[in-house]
Amino acid sequence: MLNSSKIPPQATDIEELVLGAVMLERNAFKIANDKINSEVFYKEANRKIYLACENLKNKDLPIDILTVCNELKRINELEAVGGALYVSQLTNRIVSAQNIEFHCAILLQKYLQRKLISVTANLYEKCFDDSNDIFELIEEAESELEKAQNIYQNGQNIHISEFADKAEKQTIDRILSVRNNKTIGITTGLKNLDKMTGGFIPETIVVAARPSMGKTALMLNFAKQASKVGTVKIYELEMSGVRLTDRLIMSESNTDIDRYRSGYMNDDEFMETQAATEKIKKLNIFIDDKGSVNADYICRDARATKHKYKDLAMIIIDHCGLLEMNDYNRNNEIGKITGKFHKLRKELNIPVIMLFQLNRQVESRPDKRPQLSDLRDSGSIEQDADTVLLLYRPAYYDIKYKGNIEYPKNYGEIIIAKRRDGKVGTVPFTHNNGMTKFFDCDNIEDEGARQTENNLKKYVQDDAF
Repeated sequence: MLNSSKIPPQATDIEELVLGAVMLERNAFKIANDKINSEVFYKEANRKIYLACENLKNKDLPIDILTVCNELKRINELEAVGGALYVSQLTNRIVSAQNIEFHCAILLQKYLQRKLISVTANLYEKCFDDSNDIFELIEEAESELEKAQNIYQNGQNIHISEFADKAEKQTIDRILSVRNNKTIGITTGLKNLDKMTGGFIPETIVVAARPSMGKTALMLNFAKQASKVGTVKIYELEMSGVRLTDRLIMSESNTDIDRYRSGYMNDDEFMETQAATEKIKKLNIFIDDKGSVNADYICRDARATKHKYKDLAMIIIDHCGLLEMNDYNRNNEIGKITGKFHKLRKELNIPVIMLFQLNRQVESRPDKRPQLSDLRDSGSIEQDADTVLLLYRPAYYDIKYKGNIEYPKNYGEIIIAKRRDGKVGTVPFTHNNGMTKFFDCDNIEDEGARQTENNLKKYVQDDAF
């Protein structure tokens, strides 16, 4: 049984310091109001005083002892808070508003503690009633906690000049990046893809394909590139962490993947895979291969990972169709999932890559190239994704020619089907037989793109990823 005799978390002395600061200095209320609102105050009198300050601000009136007392008198609350004497005494305890931001953080913490106690107490009682649906209870608790967390995200009044300054800086950074042959964001490893996208910036990215097209392999190579600039977290729902790491090892080795997996390797091949394994061990990649998880678990864990590893550079979910779902309506559930990951991307300010499987309708068309409508439950995915990359390999469908032109060996295409802030198009690539390495390919007419198995093995490390 929850102990109701304990005093709820509070800091009324800090509440008084915040109120005193707000009435003492002109800019103090703006600083405070970016962090808190009247709801976070535990003492009723203090809550009413701050509410009076909010009323004054909404009327563009100054906030000081006199105006606050007049406002409290107008709404018939002056005597209820302790009169003008109590209000005036609040400014006697503070010299300046220098620490107001820190004090507001304390009040917010105490409020969230009280809210959590309230939500869990309510949930505790309802869990004893068998008539309540457990999933509805969980959703109710999450909704209440999200409302509490939204105080962190109070509306802001930021002058457009501040955003213009940031936009100008981003423009200059992009120009300098191009002139220095660098990508704006995290490099994808394919120069032609970088040229079209500028690399991966903090946005929601969908990589989708039919099975066996290479989306996991491509995702792993994206992860390798991102691990050069920070920590990468992969949520692997389809295979074990060992099997996933096997693929990474093969991306660093020239050993035939079938020989590697069967164990039929000579000494040179074994030594090469050993060297590749040592390289992979140094990658800044973490893998969660629990498998049976939902979107809320990933969001919570991603926040915890960001808290632990400040340099978190990318999150990858492979693949979203395997996430646990509570709603029998798949369209609704996918919408919730993509919406949560889209919000997570904005919160953590990093790229979030979601892998999806395309539906079967692509198989029934003469032209097997995928398109946005081939995404399962595509409406919500299209809406929430900033960028959508679709994979296509003609050889998978035994297609050898495009018109009169023969496709290069191991040819494929990354179709940029959607970009929120940029053009769409197609990026050709080639890959090795094990589909663990990807190479730039300008176009299928380019004889230099017709790489055979032998010269694929002679790749230059900088040109493969």
